[in-house]
Amino acid sequence: MPPRVSTLSRTAYSAVAFLFLLGAQAATVSWKAPVSGAWADGVNWSTGTPPGALDKVVIDTPGFYTVTANGLIHVGSVQLGGAQGRQTLELQTGSLVCTGASTVGTNGIFNLAGGEVAGPATWTIDGTFNWSGGGLNGAGKTTFSPGSVVTVLGGVQKSHFGRTIENRTTVLWRDQGGTVVGFGASWINEIGRAHV
Repeated sequence: MPPRVSTLSRTAYSAVAFLFLLGAQAATVSWKAPVSGAWADGVNWSTGTPPGALDKVVIDTPGFYTVTANGLIHVGSVQLGGAQGRQTLELQTGSLVCTGASTVGTNGIFNLAGGEVAGPATWTIDGTFNWSGGGLNGAGKTTFSPGSVVTVLGGVQKSHFGRTIENRTTVLWRDQGGTVVGFGASWINEIGRAHV
């Protein structure tokens, strides 16, 4: 017969686990070098491991390169785009779930080729956003700022569930595949802004 764990022991274990989680600190995890590579490869990151659930991800090393993301990724926030060059983040499969405010700066390029951007985060796109597959989903909001370059392309169906898209620029709609909108999603065009 296995030993019994008392209620007091279970409470103590829960308290230790809770205190451990409280002690977990968010780190700033940066892309190390101006070379293309996989998000999942720890050698590419300043900490030697891919970013974790609380971490602030910074992809701003000057240069021209692409960070390719696949799988289930949970992070605190993403800051994409540096002072020089063009830094690209391409989500191919899986989910990129952010809980904090995230940005694509003027030199940043976010290619949503598959998978989904999800979670409660607000994304502000000041740079380039190319939507060729996958979905903008979750309870958060995505804002296309004035001057940002937004293109919907690819000829495949895309999903848009739950998330609010606030459009303050002209969206280039080069897609024949259509977009599925539902479950509380909204697309709000600022006056004078349109899809062309």
